[in-house]
Amino acid sequence: MRSRYVIVAMLVSLVTLLAGCEGKPSNAAGTPASKTTGRSMVLMLKYQESEPGVDPYVTRVLISPRFVRFDDDKDDSDYVLFDRKLRTIYSVGHDNRAILVVHDRRITEVSPVVLKPGIDTSIDKAAPRIGGHQTRRVRLLVNGKVCRRMYVVPGMLPEAVQALKEFRRVLAGKLAANISKTPVGLQDPCFLQDEVFTSQRKLQYGLPIQEWKNNDSTRLLVDYNEQYPVLDSLFTLPPGYRRYTVGKQGMRDEPTS
Repeated sequence: MRSRYVIVAMLVSLVTLLAGCEGKPSNAAGTPASKTTGRSMVLMLKYQESEPGVDPYVTRVLISPRFVRFDDDKDDSDYVLFDRKLRTIYSVGHDNRAILVVHDRRITEVSPVVLKPGIDTSIDKAAPRIGGHQTRRVRLLVNGKVCRRMYVVPGMLPEAVQALKEFRRVLAGKLAANISKTPVGLQDPCFLQDEVFTSQRKLQYGLPIQEWKNNDSTRLLVDYNEQYPVLDSLFTLPPGYRRYTVGKQGMRDEPTS
């Protein structure tokens, strides 16, 4: 999967590592059902993303009242599924027939480096209104350095903003748990501030429609549909795949009940 969401970069790479691991199928109670044939209308966001050395690519986000799915705009691609009710993330790799499971956890860690966040925001009166809402410029700073520049639209698609906040909160808990394993040279203040310790702040002023990060990667919202038809099966997990969690004791099978 080519998506460069932080969740994909972290979780799918870990799923790849599981290819050679011994394991057994797990069907933990309470996880999304494996088979369904219905159809639903959901909220869809589509982004064009780019980063140095990579051709621009498209990512898709599907949001229902219960789930959020991230994929490459293909129904049969690898994907990340977030169960909003269980507050659990599932990263699905088809080649390895493996699912990495991330449960919600409270962040108890503290940043290994001093973080002094800042936000600079202003109304962009010259920009066209989107969905009746005025665009706002936002810059996210840490220790005086601009980490992310964005155009956001306050009041646009609040259900999407809420779902993405929930997802980022669960992901941040997992990222925080791994801070002690991160080499000092990779403990980037922008990453620590915006992806771990205040992971929801980029959504504070509304839905981002365009972003520029300090690593020269960009993201542009190119389409959205509030009544997007999908198969309900897109919000399920494939049967028979190995399920794992990764914690302080390393990799282990996801327990069944």
